[in-house]
Amino acid sequence: MTLKITEIKSNVFEIVESIHGFNDTKRTSWYYDLDRNLISEKEDFPKSDWGITRDMSQADIDWFEKYHRPNAILLHKSIDTDQLS
Repeated sequence: MTLKITEIKSNVFEIVESIHGFNDTKRTSWYYDLDRNLISEKEDFPKSDWGITRDMSQADIDWFEKYHRPNAILLHKSIDTDQLS
């Protein structure tokens, strides 16, 4: 199993869990909006009756901050190429 954690917008993260099997790979994506304290299966955080988006508990937030945020890849920030050389 691998996890890819990407900050796609400021304080919005995509976590992709990949489970590698002999014949295939199963991928599951979750989206975390830390400004609104939401977890969703969809990037646009739709509200529905069957639980596609839910509020984050304090335990969810603490877990995310401890284990996921330190490993996040930042995609929404611009890179100053002069600093790379």
